[in-house]
Amino acid sequence: MRHAIHNPPGEAGCSGCEQQPRCLAGRFDEARREQLVSRLRTGIRCLPRYPLFHAGDRFRYLYIVQSGSFKSWRLERNGDQQVLGFHLPGDVLGIDGIRNGTHTSAAQALQSSRVCALSLARNPESLDGLSWFNAGLLKAMSRASSQDQEHLVIMGRRQATQRLAMFLRRLRRQYRRLGWPDDELTLTMSRADLASFLGLVLETVSRLFSQLHESQVLEVRRRRVTVLDPERLRQLSEAEAVSG
Repeated sequence: MRHAIHNPPGEAGCSGCEQQPRCLAGRFDEARREQLVSRLRTGIRCLPRYPLFHAGDRFRYLYIVQSGSFKSWRLERNGDQQVLGFHLPGDVLGIDGIRNGTHTSAAQALQSSRVCALSLARNPESLDGLSWFNAGLLKAMSRASSQDQEHLVIMGRRQATQRLAMFLRRLRRQYRRLGWPDDELTLTMSRADLASFLGLVLETVSRLFSQLHESQVLEVRRRRVTVLDPERLRQLSEAEAVSG
């Protein structure tokens, strides 16, 4: 993996990692993790914009976000990027490559980040007897599917304000899961990436942030967003459901 600094398989391991309770490999006890150690590279450092994989690449690894953040995306026929998701510590990337052995999307770091890479492409038959691992992988796939469904729900809303409010509330839930303060958000993605994810144009997203700042729902300082009125944010996210 070029443009990343990584440890040999098994070096460092999972001990001491603060994401262990939320991580795919970290959910297993020490004895079971030992069975994965030859396949696991931990603490891989990724520079901003570092690509983990591209659409069309051969599937080699599952990537578990240890720190930082990533985006996943695909290219549309007109050459535009369609952002599919934003990923925080504990999330698993690369699941799209399992079915056919080829990635259908791309993923790259949004900031200086770390991942752990679990190789499933080498001798995959050796995992056949590890039913406990397959169960953990199924949970990770289920979570990824739930995130995809949430994205579809957001995209299905007609009001632009509601889409942004739903995204910010979802991000707050992710922060709570990580044990982070959920009233101070850092938007590591660009406004253009966020607009793509929400199915809006860049100017609309910028205008919405300005409006929410002026109405004191949020305090927006570039990439730092403070939620001043969480109840009003909830009302905005549910406005269409209430009126409908």
